[in-house]
Amino acid sequence: MIEFFKLISIQLVFFILAVAYYTLCERKIRSIIQRRWGPDVVGLFGVLQPIADALKLLFKERKKSNKVNNFLYLISPIIGLSASFSSLMLISFSYNTAVVGNLNYSRLIRLIIRAIGTYSIIIGA
Repeated sequence: MIEFFKLISIQLVFFILAVAYYTLCERKIRSIIQRRWGPDVVGLFGVLQPIADALKLLFKERKKSNKVNNFLYLISPIIGLSASFSSLMLISFSYNTAVVGNLNYSRLIRLIIRAIGTYSIIIGA
């Protein structure tokens, strides 16, 4: 059971880092296309830019309306992130191959989980 949680936590960290550095590459390519300076200020060639972006996002001041339900306002990003990460966790990686369970049911479950993720947008609005 502990090995299962180790594997899931490794996958989660891998996906978070992959998305962060994918965003960095996208920003660099956009800066080349638009002929402007890209995100290369933080660290060597901008390698630490995703970490700086994450810290800025964590410590950013949140502004919310007085008419909002605090519990639903705080829980909606958690619902969205858990839905997106759990849809990615349907692909299980072993040490030498990527093993997908029953592919037909996997697609159906992934579709259902992504549909649940849209509720986070509705709740947070």
